[in-house]
Amino acid sequence: MRVLGVVLLGALACGGRGGDGSVRPENCTGQQLLIVTNDWNEAVEAYASMEGQAAAVALGTVLAGSRSEFPLQPGTRNAYVRPARALQPSYTPPGMRQLVRLRTVCR
Repeated sequence: MRVLGVVLLGALACGGRGGDGSVRPENCTGQQLLIVTNDWNEAVEAYASMEGQAAAVALGTVLAGSRSEFPLQPGTRNAYVRPARALQPSYTPPGMRQLVRLRTVCR
């Protein structure tokens, strides 16, 4: 029962995006947007990985306590954020994982 609660809580926390940050463009006939809500105490940088490209595309910076929308190009596979002043780019602080939310929408 306890494991089911943890799994359910994880599914709810990942709300409007794939748990892995994947972008799901199915049924989107308009512009697809990435919405980043940053309730963390530091700025974060948003990136998108494109099909057929090795390097990620920088979308922009989201300041602490703010929300930003970024248009996604067709062929975007996934989106993610990193601390803006990361000394170790592969390290994501636990507080950031809980306080920065990604969501994709179609307009």
